[in-house]
Amino acid sequence: QVLALKGDAVRGEGLYTKLCSPCHRLHEQGFSLGPELETVATREPTSLVMDIDNPNRALNPAYQAYLIKTAAEEITGIIASETPANITVRRPLGDQVTLQRQDVQNLTALPTSIMPEGFDSGMSAQDFADLLALLLQRR
Repeated sequence: QVLALKGDAVRGEGLYTKLCSPCHRLHEQGFSLGPELETVATREPTSLVMDIDNPNRALNPAYQAYLIKTAAEEITGIIASETPANITVRRPLGDQVTLQRQDVQNLTALPTSIMPEGFDSGMSAQDFADLLALLLQRR
């Protein structure tokens, strides 16, 4: 149904800013937690819709999410960098946390994407078409 609608990239930009920019960059806006969205403009629309609708369908190892437990907290994010002494975890909105390895009690790779399933459930079909129009436009 979404693919049959004519999307409006201008309206899609508002949706991107609200829903996608906390974790993705597009046109030099947003944060780099998930893939750069400039790269999806050449994708087949059907495949892109499927990936947005089911973010766990094909997990890219470069964006592996982890749950890290310390005595004080649990943190979910992407490992941005590691040294023998530290682990830096990237989270939405550009937030980064550096943990001392000695404080990490458990580090678990999550079997799912950090992008929540049902991400698109709050959007109308027209909203989704508008977002797709933005993502598929080439600059």
